[in-house]
Amino acid sequence: DTAHAFAWSAWVTARPDLAWDVFRAWASQGMIVDAATVGLLMMDGLYRRDVEAEAGLCRMLEMCSAFPELADVFAWCAGPYASHRPLPDYAMRFDTRTCVGSAVVRGSHAKLSRLVTEMRLTAEVGEPAAVLDAIRRHSYGEGQWLKVAGGGKANLIEEVLRSRPAEPTEVAVEFGVFVGYTTIRIAQRACEDAKAFPLRMLHIVGLEVEPVHVCVARWMLDLAGLSGAAEVWPGIAHDSLLRLGDEFGQRSARLCFMDHRGTKFHEDLSRLEDQELLAKGAGGIADNVL
Repeated sequence: DTAHAFAWSAWVTARPDLAWDVFRAWASQGMIVDAATVGLLMMDGLYRRDVEAEAGLCRMLEMCSAFPELADVFAWCAGPYASHRPLPDYAMRFDTRTCVGSAVVRGSHAKLSRLVTEMRLTAEVGEPAAVLDAIRRHSYGEGQWLKVAGGGKANLIEEVLRSRPAEPTEVAVEFGVFVGYTTIRIAQRACEDAKAFPLRMLHIVGLEVEPVHVCVARWMLDLAGLSGAAEVWPGIAHDSLLRLGDEFGQRSARLCFMDHRGTKFHEDLSRLEDQELLAKGAGGIADNVL
């Protein structure tokens, strides 16, 4: 936590170069960094339009991944941009917790690894509904429960989307993407409803602080054939919202789905209002508020 606080303080005071220098200095001492710091630097790479910086971090995740199935996803996310660069000499800490009394890995990254493996075997490429169904069926398995907004929550999201049609310049914003389940659902619905705007592509922006979740969600969107309709931005939502205004302008958020951290919902909503990002009549949904 202290390491991340230091890196974030450097970034937020307009010294991203210092955040990167400190990151590399820690790595030179053999320090394994936390996921939040990697997410922060991925966000900085996107802010600066530095594709190679983000690709280098994805390559690092590939090299140090504790799960081979996830390493393939990281390699896909890195793409060709990092192939000619030296291998990074830093590493991120993965969740490798095991069940008490056994060697069975039970951490969140192990769950994602099992999900990716099953999606490769069962999901129908390019079919959003089939991908959603495959994620949902996987989450019913023993020890495979995933926190995705299905059932009644999914119906509520659909109802809000139908009640407030999008204008050509508006996007939905999701706070907390996880594996991209709701991102796919919103993008699918928005694409179906946006036939009046054939030139418009991007319909939803997902904000996610955890870099492993970022990569898995992007891979899922591509699997569903929706990578052109949705983007997943890394970093803390409080900071990423500034980019939302830069990219789309004021009054651009038609729907906000908050499912990241209950103690931050009111703060992020206030930031949306202060930055005048909410469109007229925008919908808002917050999960797990009790």
